[in-house]
Amino acid sequence: MKMLLTKQRSNWRILALKFTALCLLALTLSACSDHGAVLKDDNGGGPPPPDPTVFFGADVHPILLRSCAFNSCHGDVNPQHDLKVTSYADITKVSPIHGRIVVPGDAGVSALYISISPRYRELGLDFRMPRFSDSLTTAEQDTIRIWINEGALDN
Repeated sequence: MKMLLTKQRSNWRILALKFTALCLLALTLSACSDHGAVLKDDNGGGPPPPDPTVFFGADVHPILLRSCAFNSCHGDVNPQHDLKVTSYADITKVSPIHGRIVVPGDAGVSALYISISPRYRELGLDFRMPRFSDSLTTAEQDTIRIWINEGALDN
């Protein structure tokens, strides 16, 4: 009888440890998310940002459509890894899988820029995007980097 009680206590302890570990994992993952924060075009009340030199509609969007959404890799139909780049809203939304792929004002931490640049391995990728076509030119990479650093505006 005493051995049975000891075994039951041991099982409860293991179950409690598993539950605690699961709670800590959930807490850690939720701390890594920005919980659907909305992008703002303001700069926090500081001086107005300089006039942009790169525009989403004229400069960035055509690159993304041609290089990333072609053959529906990240297009509207069955996008790979549930990541679409066919519109400004798609690029700037907070994905439950990927989080935020564009951090306005900071291309250095934006997954969109890192994945197309020589720094792609920082994201755990084995290949630079776009995967099934030629890499973006340095000028195209610079265009996306500058657009992000200028605030990633929908202009």
